[in-house]
Amino acid sequence: MIDEFATAAERAEYIKFNRDCRCQLEALWMIDHPKDGVRKIAREFGDVSKSQVHRDLQRLKDIDYSLFLQCRQIMYKHKRKYRR
Repeated sequence: MIDEFATAAERAEYIKFNRDCRCQLEALWMIDHPKDGVRKIAREFGDVSKSQVHRDLQRLKDIDYSLFLQCRQIMYKHKRKYRR
């Protein structure tokens, strides 16, 4: 499907759009399932690693700041819960 694009700019735009959509979907999943950790989210989205989920959630700052803040709050709760 990526090979159908006429220019490299069109291909780059398609990849960026998919990445941004995945970031938002991961964030919405985290908000809907706040007890799920990063590994569970990575498993749910199949081809995504745990570190990629972290990068995607950081990328949310530029995409949707309110989603980023909600996810950051959930991640902070996870960090405090398992820190001991």
